[in-house]
Amino acid sequence: MAKVVAKRAKNDKLFDEVVMAVVFQTLHLKNIQGQIAEMLGLKFAEEYPLVRAERLKKKLMDSKSVLVILDNVWDALDLKAVGIPYGVLSEEEAWNLFREMAGNCVDTTGLRQIAEEVAKECGGLPVAIVTIGRALENKGNDEWIAALQ
Repeated sequence: MAKVVAKRAKNDKLFDEVVMAVVFQTLHLKNIQGQIAEMLGLKFAEEYPLVRAERLKKKLMDSKSVLVILDNVWDALDLKAVGIPYGVLSEEEAWNLFREMAGNCVDTTGLRQIAEEVAKECGGLPVAIVTIGRALENKGNDEWIAALQ
């Protein structure tokens, strides 16, 4: 599913960069950092994960918009230790992205309020917004109500 989201985000040009790293059951920060850096065209000379994390964070922060997808996560992952600045989209940004993904159906009478509630349930997370929005694109009220529940 992560690959599908990444491909769709790239094809639809939702972000300037879309990068993905596969995280395995045994967490290896250097491996995760290396996968992300390679997709961003960043080469590490540093050995220490903390220094690499700072460089990776700077690279991600300097880019306009980057979607970082972490696939196959088995346990809690310290995003700061990896070098991924984290936070979520503002309510307005989240709604705009959701609306773009779900299509014009969200503007129909009776569906707008449900759509806004579904978008809020995504918690400002771009992956959730893109996935749910696309899944509900041009669906009827019953599907929207089911998604909200």
